[in-house]
Amino acid sequence: GADHYPADLYMEGSDQHRGWFQTSLIPSVALNGHAPYRSVLTHGFVLDDHGRAMHKSMGNVVSPQEIIAKYGAEVLRLWVALGDYSEDVRVSDKILGGAVDTYRKVRNTLRYLLGNLHGFRPEDRLEDSALLEIDRYMLMRLAEVSDAVRAHYEAFQYRQAIRAVADFCILDLSAFYLDALKDRLYTYSPDSAERRSAQTALYDILSAVLKMIAPVLSFTAEEGWQTLRTELAPGLEESVFLSDYPVFPASRLDPALGGKWGRMLAMRETVTKAIEERRREGVIGSSLEAKVTFRVSDPETAKFISDTLALWPQALIISSCSLERVQGTAGLEVKVEHADGTKCPRCWQWKPDVGRDPGHPGVCSRCAGALRKLEGKGV
Repeated sequence: GADHYPADLYMEGSDQHRGWFQTSLIPSVALNGHAPYRSVLTHGFVLDDHGRAMHKSMGNVVSPQEIIAKYGAEVLRLWVALGDYSEDVRVSDKILGGAVDTYRKVRNTLRYLLGNLHGFRPEDRLEDSALLEIDRYMLMRLAEVSDAVRAHYEAFQYRQAIRAVADFCILDLSAFYLDALKDRLYTYSPDSAERRSAQTALYDILSAVLKMIAPVLSFTAEEGWQTLRTELAPGLEESVFLSDYPVFPASRLDPALGGKWGRMLAMRETVTKAIEERRREGVIGSSLEAKVTFRVSDPETAKFISDTLALWPQALIISSCSLERVQGTAGLEVKVEHADGTKCPRCWQWKPDVGRDPGHPGVCSRCAGALRKLEGKGV
């Protein structure tokens, strides 16, 4: 009708370049002087895994109903989003396996976030200025990803949008941040500033990720949102689809903070390789058994490591680290040894002060302090 002319979007297969697109365009321009659509989206066709068109006579047709019955609607929607629709796309069980794996990793990330927000309420959140630095860095990454995903969605770049969210869940969160948080989440007292700082970041991350995946993983996003409302935040909108896209304060985009942690994460790859080598040699078991020494001759690198020394144990999930200034060393050398002291049975870190607290002789001093706080609350 006239209310929808010109249309916001014409969407069809590549066979309509000289078909519907053009036969609609010509009379509209001739009669009204403009196109009948504001945007045009062209997509390819679905082929089998050998690149052949699907025909019933060939027996190579894969129906959406079959995929939904076997893998669920979410995997089908994710496969569609991950495909480059500007080209012909192929489908098979093997190809769908990639979407299944990505979906499982994203869902497991959401479950971890929800599980570790247990007992947290929005009113427990800390101001950005009170957050630990690693938490502020992850919220900066979240803001970057959120801006990028929104731009991709607005440009109909669904593959890039959902890939950015999935990579954030898999690489930034699962492979780094969530692992690094376990010590704080599992061993600090529930209402400590360190744990609340982590949960503040996790809450914002969970809420934003649910909103970012909602256009594609709709059922999963709504399930997560309803769990969030029921268990943590009853004041949220009734549905994720009634909420606004995440918007963050400009102050979270901190280039200096991003540069600092970007450099640390690049160095972290070098250190984790050294830790893995020592593990294969049998010197250590888990990374918490490691003591890392940075051996550096370059003054600027030495200053950078010295300034960030307190951040490395959490970033590397090790028990201790130190800096050794040496002469003539090219680049960064890393020495990995077995940590000193005794293993704390509560936090699993190796500490020289295990057993020194008379009230809690079996654990390290930090864990003893956390236990005293719990006892004071009658836990």
